[in-house]
Amino acid sequence: MWERLARGPHAALGVDNAASAPEIHHAFLELAKVYHPAKFARMSPEIQKLSNETFLQLRAAYDQVSKAARARPPAAVPARTTGPIPTRPGAPPATPRATGQVPSLTRTPASSQSLPRGAVPGTRASTPPHGIRTGTPTAPPARPATRMPSGAIPTLRNEEAEYATAKDAVARGAYQEAYATLEALVVQAPSSRNRGLHCYVRGRLFLAAGQREDAREALFDAKDLDPSLGSIVDAALAEVQRRRS
Repeated sequence: MWERLARGPHAALGVDNAASAPEIHHAFLELAKVYHPAKFARMSPEIQKLSNETFLQLRAAYDQVSKAARARPPAAVPARTTGPIPTRPGAPPATPRATGQVPSLTRTPASSQSLPRGAVPGTRASTPPHGIRTGTPTAPPARPATRMPSGAIPTLRNEEAEYATAKDAVARGAYQEAYATLEALVVQAPSSRNRGLHCYVRGRLFLAAGQREDAREALFDAKDLDPSLGSIVDAALAEVQRRRS
């Protein structure tokens, strides 16, 4: 993978230079299934660090390539050839008009223009009531868009706030919500505390799906990464044991 990363962002994602945005997104999702740091939670710290760096490089390549794909102008639509207009049988033939000829517009005299009921020709239109504006309203000036440097990865607004949000979701039993928060947190801040809670939530989701062995492994990983989770991990392991008996 590092050889592919060295050849450029397109080679890292395995797409060509003319790939569309949906194709680039699909390629990144397939690579994330293999190189996401959560896949290496039980490996040595060196491998975990390497996997995190690899995933961040893939994310930077995806941001750069997808941004270029979205900025690419759409393919030109071929011009429609001109030809005679089909007519219905028995209809009189249409009078041809010279190319570029603009039909003349005649201005209706002021005396023949339609007037509102009760209006007198030659008089000026009445002014609108007080407080009603006339004319085309002007739009407020647009705010300049904040541009992000190419390849930059958005950082989390606050690691402690995200961790507290995930802990609150765990306390409420909303494990899917906690998992979504922790997925982004372990990528940006792969500390033992964050990865430990992430493994605990994975274990709970495995347990809810009936995958007891996967739940047991994830829960043991959580206890190894963050011993402070011992009480809730032990309670979850006891539930796994009860379901096995």
